[in-house]
Amino acid sequence: YVPEPVLRFGLSSSVDPRDIRKFLPYSYAKKYNVTVELFCCEKDLENALDDFFGGVTDIMTGSSRKYWNIRFKLPSNITYITSSEDLRQYIESYSANELRILIAVLNDEELKNSTVDKLKASAFMNRKRLHLIKRSKLKELYEKRHEEPKGKAAWKAYLLNNSIQIYAKAGGIPWLIKRNLAPRKDSIIIGISFRKLGKGNKERIYYGVAEVRDLAGRWLIFEATLPFYLPVEVEGLYVPYIHMKYLVENVRKRLEMRKMRVENVYIYKSAPVHRDELKALDDSGINYVIVHYILHGFPRRGFLLNEKRIRTIRRGICLIGKNE
Repeated sequence: YVPEPVLRFGLSSSVDPRDIRKFLPYSYAKKYNVTVELFCCEKDLENALDDFFGGVTDIMTGSSRKYWNIRFKLPSNITYITSSEDLRQYIESYSANELRILIAVLNDEELKNSTVDKLKASAFMNRKRLHLIKRSKLKELYEKRHEEPKGKAAWKAYLLNNSIQIYAKAGGIPWLIKRNLAPRKDSIIIGISFRKLGKGNKERIYYGVAEVRDLAGRWLIFEATLPFYLPVEVEGLYVPYIHMKYLVENVRKRLEMRKMRVENVYIYKSAPVHRDELKALDDSGINYVIVHYILHGFPRRGFLLNEKRIRTIRRGICLIGKNE
């Protein structure tokens, strides 16, 4: 097993993300005022969506003194849409003057990865944040929300998970990693992913995207490469030498403009590491660790039964199978 990281909340630390209710988000002292718009694909789910957002609001702005310091400007009614295309057209119909969060319930078949990516990208460019809810999941949990003990517990967990996501989309920081993820100072973490330009197997033009974070896990910047061609015979995707070299140099220059010195980088990618990438890092003159990770399924966890016979995760350890 491997230890789970200790999370730093606003008032204390814990390995359990659910303790955010007790210890408050890391950025709870900062005020957030957010306009919210609600969209739904089915009128019969109006009560479910109302109860959902009411539950989320209660978690973040409850009557107790321990609240998350966020206030929502609510819509007068719910907008009904028939498809993801309706939602996209609305998103692109205007650019908001202030940050808005659009909460939308869509049919399951509308929530394909490619569709979701396009919707979220469009929302981002129009100063909006998009929070998508799967219709079947909302309906299932809402109908069982009063059933003891599992239905009630599942509904509460669903509301808390969504509250954390919405809070982060509003600009809040739910938690930070208490201990640095890497031992060396003047370091950053770079995660590299790839996107394909064009459709079909004949198109082999790609570009790389780097997400850069500090050692506490806080997001810093995005950096993208110029498009590049990869021969069909390569095994896995990689960033060619010149693009990798420019990628690292541009990241360092942008962070130096923020008065951030970068001497060490920790790079992770799901594709195998290529010799071109290693040569580019060597020639850049920076200290680096590059990790190739393979994700299959989910980490296994230990569970405990509470007094109501509900399984709860035993926090603090994460079991990894030898094939994972």
